[in-house]
Amino acid sequence: MSGPTKKQLILEIFEREAMTGLGRSEVRRIQKRLIEILGPSGASSPGYIARVLAEAGKPVHIADAFSPPPMEEPYEHQFRDILKFSTLEQAEASLRRLSALYREFKAAGDEKGMSYARSIALVGKRRAQAAARRARSAETRDVKREIVEWFTLWLYNPPVFDDWLELRKRSPEFQAKWGKPPAKE
Repeated sequence: MSGPTKKQLILEIFEREAMTGLGRSEVRRIQKRLIEILGPSGASSPGYIARVLAEAGKPVHIADAFSPPPMEEPYEHQFRDILKFSTLEQAEASLRRLSALYREFKAAGDEKGMSYARSIALVGKRRAQAAARRARSAETRDVKREIVEWFTLWLYNPPVFDDWLELRKRSPEFQAKWGKPPAKE
């Protein structure tokens, strides 16, 4: 029988030590306890701990480069679970959804929504960069680097992203690495 997961332990430590919020000192206490309990496999980044607690509805008072900014509704709902990029297909779907939201916000003159969209894209780029750095296989590393390029272009010029991506997917370089040539029209 296995013990609690790392996520469960983070929540247990937070509750057991009667923490009222998560700041830097609380992160250090949780990190220390995880290593005491799990050994070296308990090592966890501040961002991971913050995400686990934020997802559980606990007050988080730190920001990190891998977590989206705190948002009020309706933005929270619109951006929830938008960042998925285990595959190129998931990354494409995420960025197209982000583009659609950005266009809606721009058409409505919603500067806050546009800013949140850019913040989410920046978090996605940082997560993809980190995934590329820790990838064990060259193939996974190449996929993550491609996704980083997509996020970079999106951040540079969101309105042209969808058209650029179609051109990118038709490029000989992309086709040689990941896809079949488009059907003759």
